[in-house]
Amino acid sequence: MIYLYKFLPAVGVTASLVAAPGTSTAFAQQPDQAEEIVVTARRSGIPVWRVTSGTATVVLVGAIPGITTTTKWDPEELIEALRKADRVMFPVSADVDVSPFAMVGYFFKWRRQEMLPRGQTLADILTPEQYGQLAALQRKGILQPGYEHVHSLHLALKLQGIAQQSIRYGPGVPAFVSKAVAEYKLKLVSLKKVNAKPLAADLFDSPPSRHVACLMASVAMAEAGPAGVEAGSQAWAARRVPEVMASAADHRFANCWPAGAAGLMTNADLLSSVEHLLADREVTVAIAPLQMLAAKQGVLDELAAAGFDIEGPAWKSDQTELTR
Repeated sequence: MIYLYKFLPAVGVTASLVAAPGTSTAFAQQPDQAEEIVVTARRSGIPVWRVTSGTATVVLVGAIPGITTTTKWDPEELIEALRKADRVMFPVSADVDVSPFAMVGYFFKWRRQEMLPRGQTLADILTPEQYGQLAALQRKGILQPGYEHVHSLHLALKLQGIAQQSIRYGPGVPAFVSKAVAEYKLKLVSLKKVNAKPLAADLFDSPPSRHVACLMASVAMAEAGPAGVEAGSQAWAARRVPEVMASAADHRFANCWPAGAAGLMTNADLLSSVEHLLADREVTVAIAPLQMLAAKQGVLDELAAAGFDIEGPAWKSDQTELTR
C-alpha cells in the first residue's frame, strides 16, 4: 500500500491503522477495568477524558501532530492503557490508497500549483491588513521578495517550515499507538478509508482563496517563532488544553488542508462513533485530534450537551478540572 503522505508530506496526510479488526487480548470487562485504564492513561501526562454512559466507558486521548523532543510525557503509560482496553479507536489520520502512477501525477500537479496564475498576486485575495502582515514579515527577513506570487497554501507551508527550523520533533502519539497495536494485537474499531481521487481533487481544484485561513494561521505561527511551537507542545503535556487550543502552532491544523477536505472524518463523524461505542459494554480508548475534541462545539462540547458524564482536564478557559 502506498500512502499519499509519502509524496505530499507537507500537507499533513498520514497513514492510520483503520478498519483492520484484530484479536483483542483484553479481558472481559471488570468493574474496576475502566478506572484502571483511566488512571494509567493519565500517568502519561497528556489530556485524557473519561466519558461514561449507563453501560460503557470511552477514554478519549487528545493528540497533537507535533511533539518536541523537549516535551516531557510518558508514552509507555499510554501504551499500557491501550493494552488494558477492550478495543482501540484510532481516527487521528487518513488512510489513503494511491497507485505509483497517480502518485507521480499528483507530485507534478503539486509543483505546478506552487505559483499563482500569471497576472495574479496575493493582494487580489487578501485584505489590506492581511497583506500588510506579509509585508512586515518580508521587512523582518522572514519572507523573500516574490512571495506575493506564491500560492497561498504553498506560502503557508513555507512559513510553517521557517517557524519550525530550530525545532526537533520526537515520535508522535500515532507512532506509539502503532507500537501497541503491533505488540499486543489490539482490536481496532473499524473506520472508513479515504479515496485518493476526491481528496486530490479537493486540493488541486480549490482556489487560492480557499487557503487564506491557513496562510494567516501560518503567519501567526511565523510571528510566534519556535518559542510558540515549543509552548504549545509543552502545554499539551501539562494538560493545559485551552493554551494548546489558543496557540499559533495549533491553529494551522484547524485551518490548513486537509482539514475540511471531502471524505475525511469530521467532528460529527467522530461524535457519532463515540456515541455508538457508549451504547456498548466494552471499554474503548479512542485516540483523536485534540482540535476535534476541544474546539468550540467540538466533540467534548457535544457529549456534555448530550448528558454524558465527562471527567478530565478543562478544555475551555472558563472551566475547572472535571475529575471527580
